[in-house]
Amino acid sequence: MGQVGFARAACHQCPHALPALGRAGLEPAGQTGHHEPDAPAGHAGLRAATGHTAGDARQARMSPPRMAQGKRLLMEAAARLAARQSGARTLPLRELAREAGLNHNTFYRHFATQDELIHAIVDDFGQQLREGLAKARLEAPSLHTLSTAVVGWTLDFALVHQDVFVVAMRERYGPPGPVRDAVQATLMVLQDDMLSELQARAALPALPETVLRPLLGIIIDHTFKLCFEHIEAPQDRAQRLVDAQRLFETLMLGAVARQSRPS
Repeated sequence: MGQVGFARAACHQCPHALPALGRAGLEPAGQTGHHEPDAPAGHAGLRAATGHTAGDARQARMSPPRMAQGKRLLMEAAARLAARQSGARTLPLRELAREAGLNHNTFYRHFATQDELIHAIVDDFGQQLREGLAKARLEAPSLHTLSTAVVGWTLDFALVHQDVFVVAMRERYGPPGPVRDAVQATLMVLQDDMLSELQARAALPALPETVLRPLLGIIIDHTFKLCFEHIEAPQDRAQRLVDAQRLFETLMLGAVARQSRPS
């Protein structure tokens, strides 16, 4: 099929989806078609280094769900320590309490085991991701900026919450167990959200769910890979948005072309 026929087939399947997440997505979220006022001088270094301002980082800094302060401090301390070490299940409780600024006996007021602690970190991580991604999809100004808004928010979230992000993704590829199962369950919920919310905005081609779900799984995995790269080199943010956009278009156009072929 030539390029014209290929494009027509894609547009026939979904007239909005592919231009939808299209070229305007190369601009940082919220900047399409206009220019922001100059950032204050204190934000200039952040913009130069990462391609976005402190305001973007604040948007990615979701307000954590309310819980007992001691529990929150232990979770944050465990994420910091685990990200620097080989794992979270072997953290000495005295070291964890010291990092959290608490008495070491405080741990057992909130958690029965360290597995329960890590499970709570993963659940909290997943809840903040779900809420933030849903908000980013809902508030994207147009379908043309949807991909950039969502991937850009995820990159910024990973940078702001890099300790817990590293721990959760490490557990995903760690040994079998309830924590790894919890991470995988979180990713499946994110896929469910992505499917339903993009379909609601007519941002996906009209393909069967059995075709779309594996593609969305690839996109989620690739986005998390970009997040790890972003933590190491945030100055390349703009190129990562381009890479994410290209992958989305390639997968969707390929799926549309495959479905359009005579059987």
